[in-house]
Amino acid sequence: MGGNGGLITYGALDTKNSCANMTGSEKRPLLVIGKYKSPHCFKHRGKPPVEYDANANAWMNSKIFDAWLKKWNEELAQDDRHILLYVDNSCPHKSTLKLSHIELKLLPANTTARSQPLDQGIIRNIKFHYKRILLNKIVNALDNNQEFQLNLFKALRLLKIAWNKVKQTTIQHCFHHAGFVDNDRGLSEEADEDEQEMEEIIGLWQQLVIRDRTDGTELDEYMDFDGEMELSESEEMEPNEQEEMEPIAVGPSEMTRRKPATILKINRHNK
Repeated sequence: MGGNGGLITYGALDTKNSCANMTGSEKRPLLVIGKYKSPHCFKHRGKPPVEYDANANAWMNSKIFDAWLKKWNEELAQDDRHILLYVDNSCPHKSTLKLSHIELKLLPANTTARSQPLDQGIIRNIKFHYKRILLNKIVNALDNNQEFQLNLFKALRLLKIAWNKVKQTTIQHCFHHAGFVDNDRGLSEEADEDEQEMEEIIGLWQQLVIRDRTDGTELDEYMDFDGEMELSESEEMEPNEQEEMEPIAVGPSEMTRRKPATILKINRHNK
């Protein structure tokens, strides 16, 4: 298995931990770390769409990582499975836990992104699918003359869908390029599928251009740009830290003025 800590910035949504095995047949649920244990938008919605934890800085730390490992180790013990887990050499990953069913291996400290499977395209692919799904939501709102509303809970839901969209072959190729496996089959088939999805994005973007909703932003800028979109404090803060407030509704035009590209940021460093 390969694991990697990354940074997603979406208001209070900051650190993401993604993990998959070399064949792509198993993907762990995303772990997202925010600033608040119980964001207001989680109220009455039940379990978050992904695994969620929080601390003041919204960073991965050893406490959260160890809890994540323990939970997974218990699942593996129930199935009597043993795994080898590679993680990057960041401080939170230097766990001293004695795990019965997980052998933890740190990549060398001087390891470049080229040697890390998730940095070989898996994280980029999550971002690609997230933005494609988001464009669909924006265009659909415009088509129905509706306000486009996006809070933390909904963003997590889109992120889960995006992670589910990452194909097994994508993961296999990334492990191949990182030097974990020798064969790299099915590349041309996946390239064709990626081209179709990119054509869908181009079509959606053209609809925004026709409606003058891109604020002069080019499509490649949308796909490449990383940043954040503001959330109302009532969406981010815990209920006991605020007065009851109505969430801010973001209409399609306001959404594009803030640049729809600024929804998601992914980076492997925990800053």
